[in-house]
Amino acid sequence: MPHINYVGAHEVSSRTPFAVAGCAVPLLFVSLYGGFGEWSFAVAALSLVALLCLVVWCVLKLRRTAAVAPHWLVMAGLALGVVLHTYEQTLSSAGASGAWLLWALVPYVVCTAASVVPVTRLPVISGVLAALAIDLLVHYQVFVSPGSSTAALALIFAPLWSSLLVVPVAILVSWLVIRARRAHLRHAP
Repeated sequence: MPHINYVGAHEVSSRTPFAVAGCAVPLLFVSLYGGFGEWSFAVAALSLVALLCLVVWCVLKLRRTAAVAPHWLVMAGLALGVVLHTYEQTLSSAGASGAWLLWALVPYVVCTAASVVPVTRLPVISGVLAALAIDLLVHYQVFVSPGSSTAALALIFAPLWSSLLVVPVAILVSWLVIRARRAHLRHAP
């Protein structure tokens, strides 16, 4: 009789975080744009609670694993992001704002936090590069070649999109590619 390995009530499958993020992030975005009508606020709140629980679970799981220093390329990306957004704050006609600077740096903080987890240390490099690419594109569209009077709204929404969609997808794709590559190398003759 084959042995069946059941996941106990106290154990969580390694795919659970991806399932939670895969459901909560799209629900959050659809609800932010009113896709659920009068239920949009409730769906957004539940999505945020699910993502917060995911972050807490990841932090608790990290406490049981050995954390490592962030990758130097992630720290370089963080430094470039700080320089870019500090420069943008000096260009702002409203004057420099520490709150807007911190908001713009959220995707980089997400990348730095994810970089201390040994499993995601290398895939996070693509996340920080994706965040930097989005920020450079927004900088060009807002400060260098604004297409409309509402171009500056991208400064508000780019960190949200980067933190909740672009960076996690870039990290996930890179992690899958690295995992497939390692599996392929293990089975190579």
